[in-house]
Amino acid sequence: MGQAFSKILILIILAILTAGGIFAWQYLQLPKDEIKTGKIEVDYDNFKQTQGDLPGGGHQPWLADPKLVAQAESLAYGFYYGDFETAKEITLDLENGIAKYEVLHKNKTYVIIVIQPIVGENKVWTISEIQEKGTEDETANQKTYRNDEYGFEFKYPSNINISYEGETGFELQPLKIAFQSSFQITVWDNPKELGIKEYFVQNSACILNQGICVYLEQGYPLEDFEVGSVRWTTNAKIFKPSHFFVILSTPDKEYSILEFINLWPVDTEKTKVFNQILSTFRFIEGETVGPTVSCEYQKGDYEFRIYDSEGNITGLVNGKVKQEISRSVYANGDVTIYFPQDYYEYELFSLKEGNYQLERSSVQEGGEIIFKAVNIPIFPGQTHRYKISWKTLAEIKSGTELLIDNDGDGSFEKTIPINGTEFTCEEFIAQTKK
Repeated sequence: MGQAFSKILILIILAILTAGGIFAWQYLQLPKDEIKTGKIEVDYDNFKQTQGDLPGGGHQPWLADPKLVAQAESLAYGFYYGDFETAKEITLDLENGIAKYEVLHKNKTYVIIVIQPIVGENKVWTISEIQEKGTEDETANQKTYRNDEYGFEFKYPSNINISYEGETGFELQPLKIAFQSSFQITVWDNPKELGIKEYFVQNSACILNQGICVYLEQGYPLEDFEVGSVRWTTNAKIFKPSHFFVILSTPDKEYSILEFINLWPVDTEKTKVFNQILSTFRFIEGETVGPTVSCEYQKGDYEFRIYDSEGNITGLVNGKVKQEISRSVYANGDVTIYFPQDYYEYELFSLKEGNYQLERSSVQEGGEIIFKAVNIPIFPGQTHRYKISWKTLAEIKSGTELLIDNDGDGSFEKTIPINGTEFTCEEFIAQTKK
């Protein structure tokens, strides 16, 4: 009986040691005063050795659970064990061995990224990066439409594209800009400098916009009111805030009337989006026509993404995150690729004028090589795509090209060859003038 009791006791101790391994890991790592953020160096040789301890689950099966690993290892970087009681799983990509968890610690939100250095079932996980989640402002991820000819600009959501911009075929309407099925803008020529009501009750204008004229001729009033910093004219009862008018005065075009038309169903959440677009409208008459180029750093808004050799994308595209490249993660405006083994191209799409700084690195024979683009100016709607031949760059300090698409139509109008591992703003300006 004593022998049987001893066997039972040994089994209980083994069970406690196996299942409790995670608790020993957790409580031997005391939380620090502040959260340590950033990328964490992964010792791949150590993981190859550790991986051998986990055949079919091994002696510490919790190491094959990404959330438990994130919870345990995070203590060494300042988190508390209880922080994970409300943790939110953002990504769990078992095929590529990447997982992300959103964790609240002392009223701040962090994203913990864990990876499998050796991808597969029952393989170990480890933390590779910790990021503090920032708050986005109201104009984040928005594009800017600017028209220097008529002197206005406004912001609109980045997931909406311009589907048509050009002539309408009618003399009174020299310009129409359609933003898919969301909203559109029509410019009406107004050489007699008439008010909006007087303009539309003319027969020539009514031919193109009979609905407005019928209502106005029946005596329905138009009302003026402020949207943002601009006074617009509309009739909420008739147009169910779908049409807004403002009079433009430009040196070259005399007077014009600008008509904003909401194509979304009215009285929906989309109406709020439309009103937000109107609130960002502003006149630019009197400003310098066309973008100004400066090498002084000015923060803009950009979408950054990376393409692999097969056209897969990881990064931000039209305001939405894509993670198509194997073992890649997009976070905080940047892309990280773990164990890169392909050819990649690096692209920035500008939502707001500014200067960007791009730094990418690659490990080649002889060590790490770093390429930097410093304070490169970019304007709304422009795309800059970098093609880097890392092997050539390491050997003869060349092999990099910058492709520029000025209007976002996918066609690159200019290619700039780059020599060296650093590309400056002054070099960029000199090249673009050629």
